[in-house]
Amino acid sequence: MLVRLLPDDVQRRWPQLKSAILTSLPSHINGTDDAINNLLFALLDDTLHCWILVEYEEKDAKIRAVVTTTITVDIPSGIKNLLIYSLTAFEPLTQEILVDGYNSLKEFAKSKNCYKITAFTDIPRIIEMVKSVGGDASQTMIELEV
Repeated sequence: MLVRLLPDDVQRRWPQLKSAILTSLPSHINGTDDAINNLLFALLDDTLHCWILVEYEEKDAKIRAVVTTTITVDIPSGIKNLLIYSLTAFEPLTQEILVDGYNSLKEFAKSKNCYKITAFTDIPRIIEMVKSVGGDASQTMIELEV
């Protein structure tokens, strides 16, 4: 089950969440103190959304992953997309929990009038997970130093 954390939850759990988010920051983001503080502020003002993937084992909740998302807007077209900003899994995710999480994100994206769910990754396992739910990983993000 994918559960969205509210700002108060994020603030209380920031040390653990910070560690998980820093593990999977996009490569175009540096991990400076200013950047990390900006991430926290974005989580607190709902610019960045924090989710946990939870699986229940005999009534005990076990956190399987931490996901952050944000809504991006392509300025020339005005099209909104839900960007998976970071994803840190603490162990391999089952197909069932992956599909459940995807369906939850899809409903959230629809409620925000997003066209697609997007992400950047170079991790083969993530690419395979996306393909397993019918996603496309045929495009490549390029980066050039400034």
